[in-house]
Amino acid sequence: MMMSMPQKKKRKAVKISRERMTQILIENGFTEEQIYETSEYPIETAKKWLITNGIKIHRFINGLFVYQIEVDSQIDKPYVQQLRNKYPDKWKDRYRDVVKDLSVYNLTITLLEDEISPIPRVKSSNINKKDEERYKRLLG
Repeated sequence: MMMSMPQKKKRKAVKISRERMTQILIENGFTEEQIYETSEYPIETAKKWLITNGIKIHRFINGLFVYQIEVDSQIDKPYVQQLRNKYPDKWKDRYRDVVKDLSVYNLTITLLEDEISPIPRVKSSNINKKDEERYKRLLG
């Protein structure tokens, strides 16, 4: 008996125009002058931003595309990190109240929770002779 493979959910793919990519870059703090200075075409600057932020650029017959949800999530990430620092107990609720789409919320939360946080380092200190004697007695 053959078992069928579960079908993957199709994600919405969006082809991004130069105008939209320029708008995304401007929303993320770039000025139009910076966009045109760094590259002859704003699309090249956008590609650099996408690659730097870990967003995969997919190739298709008619050109390149990215998933809108990944771009939206990456744009929201600094704001969500700010919420997490400011409201450690309720940052998820506060983000859920302002996010434009539940799927963007889920992806952003997942990405932030999967990030490896730096492990605090503990500096060792020397123990004095009295503590060392207690330690030896405990070990027997």
